[in-house]
Amino acid sequence: PLVLTTTSDGNGNWSYTIEDPLEPGSHEAYVAVESDNGEFVRSQSFAFTINQAASTEDNPSGLSLALGSSSNDAVSSYLGFIVLAIGLIVAAFVTFILIVRHKTKVMHDNRDIQADGLPRTP
Repeated sequence: PLVLTTTSDGNGNWSYTIEDPLEPGSHEAYVAVESDNGEFVRSQSFAFTINQAASTEDNPSGLSLALGSSSNDAVSSYLGFIVLAIGLIVAAFVTFILIVRHKTKVMHDNRDIQADGLPRTP
């Protein structure tokens, strides 16, 4: 198997060009994204077939990708979805922590106030 590494730009867009063409036949690909905590999240794999085609000046190897649409679009969209999902999870966690801290502070501040609303005196 080929293991390829690339990085995304600030918008989550990325691309990778394979240096040596794939052999004709069936292949599978997937994307793995490293999260901030070092864990890898793997996409579902998608299958594609490389067909032997006539050689041309623009395509000297004569290989073609037999898919209805560009594979970069699907992979890039999936990567964007994963980045968005991780961002939403982090935002929800930070919001939860801030709410808990605020409620704890309010409870702490309120324990020194009597039922009539006046501060307790020692």
